[in-house]
Amino acid sequence: MVRHLILSDGEAIAIEITGEWLGFHGDKDIWKYFKHHWPHLFPKLPDRSQFARQTANLWLREFISNFIELQSHIAPLSAALR
Repeated sequence: MVRHLILSDGEAIAIEITGEWLGFHGDKDIWKYFKHHWPHLFPKLPDRSQFARQTANLWLREFISNFIELQSHIAPLSAALR
C-alpha cells in the first residue's frame, strides 16, 4: 500500500507565501527550495506534482502574487506618508 503524504492547507499556504516572498514564482522552484532547505519543518512535503495540485486547489498562486505586488506598491507610499 502506497501512503501519500499531504500537507495541511496551512502548511501549503505558508510554503507558497514564503516561496513567493523569496522570489520563487513557480511551484517547481518553490517545492525544490523547501524540499532541499526545510525538510525538517515540512516532513509531509509530497512529491512536486501532488504539491502543485494541492496548492492549485487552494487558488493561492494568483492571490499571493497579487498580494506581494500590492505590498511592493504600498510600502513606499506608507513610508512617504509618515
